[in-house]
Amino acid sequence: MLAGNVFVAIAGSAVKKKEPIPEWPLYLLGISLTLMVGGFFYRKFDFGLRLTRSHEGGFWKRNAEKIALTLVGAAIGAVMTWLSKAFGR
Repeated sequence: MLAGNVFVAIAGSAVKKKEPIPEWPLYLLGISLTLMVGGFFYRKFDFGLRLTRSHEGGFWKRNAEKIALTLVGAAIGAVMTWLSKAFGR
């Protein structure tokens, strides 16, 4: 028991004191929080997404042509790959 206390006393005296926390992170935190709270007031605490373009339909109506072209292109690519492997050297 005594050896443990002596070790703590010796080890405790060798520990250097920590330097104080630098001030710049606190300034950065203050500026960030100020901008965040200002943004909340600017948006009036409304975090939702408002879509005002009601003339556009749903996902499929907007992207049907693109999806069809992608599928046709993939099918043509698959056929061309199969042909090159089947009849290539």
